[in-house]
Amino acid sequence: MDRISKGKTHKRYEFVTKVSVATTDRGGFVVGMGALTGHPYDAHTLAETLEQVETLTDQRPDMAFVDRG
Repeated sequence: MDRISKGKTHKRYEFVTKVSVATTDRGGFVVGMGALTGHPYDAHTLAETLEQVETLTDQRPDMAFVDRG
């Protein structure tokens, strides 16, 4: 687990493990998932997630939808 600072007055740090989850846009089937070490910037994890999806499904997604979380 990693410690991250959330800036909250009542809870200065939280202990978390970031994960990446890839699902289909229709049906919501999980086609990739992984625990991310450290505290990587979300935008830097997309390429690795797409590579995993391609490895597991033998298909490269044409389009990716991401959250801004």
